[in-house]
Amino acid sequence: MPSHFKIKEYCPLVFRNLRERFGIDDLDYMNSLTKQPDDIDSPGRSGARMFMSQDSRFFIKSLVSEEVEQMHHILKQYHQYIVECHAQTLLPQYMGMYRITVNDMETYLIVMRNVFSPRLAVHRKYDLKGSTVARHASDKEKFLTSLHLMDYSLIVGIHDCERGEQEAAEGDQQGDVDEEYSDTENGLEENNEAEAVKMVPTPPDSPQPNFFSPFTGEIDPDLERYAIKSSESHYQS
Repeated sequence: MPSHFKIKEYCPLVFRNLRERFGIDDLDYMNSLTKQPDDIDSPGRSGARMFMSQDSRFFIKSLVSEEVEQMHHILKQYHQYIVECHAQTLLPQYMGMYRITVNDMETYLIVMRNVFSPRLAVHRKYDLKGSTVARHASDKEKFLTSLHLMDYSLIVGIHDCERGEQEAAEGDQQGDVDEEYSDTENGLEENNEAEAVKMVPTPPDSPQPNFFSPFTGEIDPDLERYAIKSSESHYQS
């Protein structure tokens, strides 16, 4: 870390209460965020930087100062809504908001729960926009409208089970190759070429650490919180 840096947490008590209501343990939260996150490509036009925690539980997005002000504006109503709906919502689940200052350069970040499963690859993504045609809502349901938030959509991800099984099998084969390299690098090969072979680098496609139990076909509500298991009948209807 740089020699001069500061971290400020905004509204720590409110966000801590939100994490409790969303079932997030503070120690797990800290462990997830204190490991180097993965930089991911931004799918939007805002130019914001986006990251994913190593265990894929949390999504981290950079904000501009105007967006920080907007979050402060909606936070009270957002918290009240989460309490009233007992945290059962399709809205983004906000975990914390921070300002990081490094050598007088400020970066604002917000942490959200990853809506997709942290252990299943998402092979297709769709960003579904709303429509006013034949749509009605009661006054109680107009939470976003009352805050003048109009730009929202529903993100849908699809995990192809057959493709996932194939990728898992290919990963196991790659793991066998990695083990051969590891054995060689540990000096287990006893011949005249051992020293030369020991210089072979680890293959670049080495599997990433697996933080969760492998998927066996059954949805885990703690990991696949919004998942809907599909079947052939859904495609035929």
